[in-house]
Amino acid sequence: MSKAHSDNGNQKLQKARRPAQGGKGHAPDDTGKKGAGNARNNANNTNTVSKNGSAARDRNISSAKSLWAQISSNSDFFSDTEPADNNKIPRHHMYAIWSLVVISLITAIFLPTPEEISNRNEYSWESTGRHPDIHNGMSRNIFSEEDVNATETLDSDPIPFSDLYDEDENEKSGDNEWFTQTVVPGDNINNIFMSLNQPFAVLKAIEQVPQYGSNIRSIKPKDKLYFLFNDKMQILQLVKPYDRQNQLRFSRQSPDSLDFTVVLEPIDSHLNSQNDDEIKSTTEIAVQPKTEESGDHGKNETQQTKTEQPKDQQTAAAEKDKQDKEAEKKAQELARQKAEAEAKRKAEEKRLAEEKARRDLLNRRKELVTFTINKGDTFVQAAQRAGLTKAEAIKITELYRGRMQPKHLRPGDEIRVLFASSKPNSKINAVTIKSQKNGRMNAFRDTSNNSYYDDKGIHARKSTKFNRYPVAGPIRVTSNFNPNRRHPITGKVRPHNGTDFGVKVGTPIFAPADGIVTKATFQRAAGNYIVIQHRGDYSTVYMHLSKILVKPGQKVKANDRIALSGNTGASTGPHLHYEVRIKGVPVNALKVSLPNSGYGGDSATEKRLKAQIAEYKRKLGIN
Repeated sequence: MSKAHSDNGNQKLQKARRPAQGGKGHAPDDTGKKGAGNARNNANNTNTVSKNGSAARDRNISSAKSLWAQISSNSDFFSDTEPADNNKIPRHHMYAIWSLVVISLITAIFLPTPEEISNRNEYSWESTGRHPDIHNGMSRNIFSEEDVNATETLDSDPIPFSDLYDEDENEKSGDNEWFTQTVVPGDNINNIFMSLNQPFAVLKAIEQVPQYGSNIRSIKPKDKLYFLFNDKMQILQLVKPYDRQNQLRFSRQSPDSLDFTVVLEPIDSHLNSQNDDEIKSTTEIAVQPKTEESGDHGKNETQQTKTEQPKDQQTAAAEKDKQDKEAEKKAQELARQKAEAEAKRKAEEKRLAEEKARRDLLNRRKELVTFTINKGDTFVQAAQRAGLTKAEAIKITELYRGRMQPKHLRPGDEIRVLFASSKPNSKINAVTIKSQKNGRMNAFRDTSNNSYYDDKGIHARKSTKFNRYPVAGPIRVTSNFNPNRRHPITGKVRPHNGTDFGVKVGTPIFAPADGIVTKATFQRAAGNYIVIQHRGDYSTVYMHLSKILVKPGQKVKANDRIALSGNTGASTGPHLHYEVRIKGVPVNALKVSLPNSGYGGDSATEKRLKAQIAEYKRKLGIN
């Protein structure tokens, strides 16, 4: 307010307070009333502003400044003496006004905006990129109070295996590697078995092994448990430390039984006795159908029918027609059986001939085998034509799992396989594939442990780094992995094969490790979902996405952004359903030990492997 206006207001107030001439007071000037009224109105306006806390911050500040300027311009308002009339604002009213002014200013400065209020329950997320190892342990994780899978419908069954994996990915070579689970503080053998999705009956069977069975529960942090699984993720062997020099190895008699035996052996004996490349061919002997017996049986039945004599001539004629029709049908059936038997015989002869040709080719096979993909060939067909067995071909595809898909090989791509010798059951020492799409990719065998590595010393079946979480920022778990979850009403087992992370729609999802996208599509229950095949037996699944940022066949690196979280499919709230699978079987993503390949600084071992790789490359004829 300008100085002129301020002086004018003061003069009017002074005039209103002057005593009347001649001993009589006279009515105060109307202008004075208006000035006092304006002050009261401004105070009321300030009160109104303070009550409407949801008003914009700028409006609060503007009103407060205006009131301050008006009050400051009238010094009489601050007088400690009570006036003779009632037109002056009382002192305690001024204190109230000042209090309201201060409260309004504080509210305008510190009150959050409406957008901030609406998002006060949301978590902040890093959307500019993913940094490895930003989650140090699980101490900062937030878990829901009730783990009842609140973000997914309990009535929905787990996603079928066929929806997650292609049929050609189900073929296994039977070549198994040891899986290592490191014990961490708070672990016990029960939750380790549950994290690996193993039946409790198997643990009880191991406990009942005489003498050493009860020792399975004696584990401590940093202990390493070794599991040997078959293709169905069934435990074949389990190794645990017994003392500093010895270990216990529990071996299963057969996958269909729960009978285990145990041996006490030196530490790491199971790693030195691995025989994973022994290949044996067996020839099935076809059982030829005995057509003569069938023919004799039909002949006897015909003769028996002909011996029956009708009681009268009319009945005999009808019976004869019936017998002729039955005999014709039997003759046709015999002819069909004979034709089928002949076809089976020829097919078996062809199979035996092909088997003999493959064995001859296998016996003549040299140490180095080179072949190319022809048009219409699968990798296995091309490999068998070159003299490899089907098991050897599948083993090679497993070595490149997570780096290449065999179905993406093109006509003209070259494969070279180096064996330890020219014997039929010789181990594969090295493989090199020159692909038009992916370039040259190598796999070299370390003879000390029968494991395979690439040129950089990275394990061919393990990722260099496998991050624990596929999201950045604070972790909020809304539902845990629970393979034994039961429906609260029906009592039926409804496994929850993954871990649900509570994230808002649009949160970036990152690949935890290098791999190849094998599925990126929509399914009624899973919504938009992605499957990534990583090196070796590991794969990951991501469900209920709002947007897919990759496509099938695409190679991804660790920390690449692959999708945005959402609420699609059988979901009752925004979240990410995340699964880690080993050999296609879901495991606990928060508890399972994740792969981390490489020699990790063992210079002597690294030098030895580099020397082996140089020799393999010389024999393969590559740089």
